[in-house]
Amino acid sequence: MGQRLVMTIRKNGEDICKLYYHWSAYTSSALKEAKKIIDVITTDKFETEISAEEKECKLLFLREFSLIPLAAAKEDIRLRILRYLENTGGGIDGGCDSTEFQYIKELYPDIKFKPFNISRNKGLFVCSKDAMDNLQSWSEGNIIIDLDEKIVVNKVFYTYSSEEEVKEYYNIKGNIPFINDLELSCIPFNKIDSVLERVVEMEEISDYVFKNALNEYIAFIA
Repeated sequence: MGQRLVMTIRKNGEDICKLYYHWSAYTSSALKEAKKIIDVITTDKFETEISAEEKECKLLFLREFSLIPLAAAKEDIRLRILRYLENTGGGIDGGCDSTEFQYIKELYPDIKFKPFNISRNKGLFVCSKDAMDNLQSWSEGNIIIDLDEKIVVNKVFYTYSSEEEVKEYYNIKGNIPFINDLELSCIPFNKIDSVLERVVEMEEISDYVFKNALNEYIAFIA
């Protein structure tokens, strides 16, 4: 079935697009995808995973990408994200035969979009209200990238209030570690790197659980 992550991009209080990743609703995976999209929106950094036979398409992408303004109007942000997804294996949900593809073509009548070979593992893109609502209904983990507040709202972890419950569920025999300096639910853009680095290190411990300053028991999804 997958572990389905839905990422929402929010600007001026509006959800301007949603992205779907079929296998990324794990704590570290979700934060890694969020970091990529933040970089795409706010910097000129982005990753490319394109094959040699698609070199011509890549060069076209690079030329177009450099012309899209950084973090400007929502139309520019959407296009910047979509171009990135197309270059790394994703694209418009449903491809050229979908209603969403036609909707986006009407928004950008002078631009050509990737019509097929779109992987749900690499990111599906939607921006119409109906498509965003439908995509959200499939979610098993949620990330919000809030461009107004410059924060990542992360819901891809479990929270427990009872020590007995979490010890029984995760079969923990010893003490649960207390960590008061790791905030997972609301991460400023300028701290995403350090939080992600720490999560990856901690995730090496199977079923990692810790107690935070609010006396909540936090468990990674891994």
